[in-house]
Amino acid sequence: MAIGTFGPVTFEVSAEKTRTFDEFQRKTSAKFEEHAIIGQKAKLEFISPGLDEISFQVIFSAFHGLNPLNEIKQLREIVQTGEYHPLIIGGETLGNFAVESISEAWKYIDNKGFVLYIAVDVSLKEYYVEPDPNAKTNETTDTTAVQEKKAEKVAAAVKEPAKKTGMSVGQIADMAAIVSSCVRDPSLAITGMESILTATQDLQAGNPSVAATASYVRMGLDVANLAVRAKNDPMGTAITVLDTLGNTTTDKPAAAKSIYGAKAGGTVMLIAQRVKEG
Repeated sequence: MAIGTFGPVTFEVSAEKTRTFDEFQRKTSAKFEEHAIIGQKAKLEFISPGLDEISFQVIFSAFHGLNPLNEIKQLREIVQTGEYHPLIIGGETLGNFAVESISEAWKYIDNKGFVLYIAVDVSLKEYYVEPDPNAKTNETTDTTAVQEKKAEKVAAAVKEPAKKTGMSVGQIADMAAIVSSCVRDPSLAITGMESILTATQDLQAGNPSVAATASYVRMGLDVANLAVRAKNDPMGTAITVLDTLGNTTTDKPAAAKSIYGAKAGGTVMLIAQRVKEG
């Protein structure tokens, strides 16, 4: 059972493997300027909201079906490349976060030198995404206009790869509108749509990965039928897969990651949920 995701990392509990966290803490703060006043208590002036901080401990254990060294290597790469991802717990997106630091404790190593158990303290910091500069202060009247600008930006960024799938200009715009409505950060929306297009092209070429094929089958989709349909109706096929992902009772995070790639898995899950809801 999937608990949540952070980019390529899926928190899950199943008969095969357990990758979960403990001691989860979230800190929300604000910045104030303190102004001294002679003979009186200082006055505080609110400056801005602070960046949220999250910390937890995650256990990588060979006894729980994991390769601890591979797991920690993946986390180190996220730290060292400065990646940020949406953190999703229980279906709720807590925001975009970057890994500020990790601290490893190699608890158990056997007599052959194999690492069997690593406890990792993870510190995340919110990755603030600059609001759309064209957005106006009255959000209730400007949401549609801002949304249209985001969709245009996404459509322009993926225009060429989308055309390679056979999508028309109108279909590209429609797909971009769907994707951008699900993801606040345009860069994440672009990444999500690019991954959807890549998955569609893989079907058209008849060469989805072994992991992706397995996920299609687990979700009850006929891969051969999808491959044929993707050539004639690329957008319809993409929507069908997303709708199926949103409704599937199988492991959603694992399916999203195997079909759309580790980097975009969390983003595509948000899109799939919106497609499911209609």
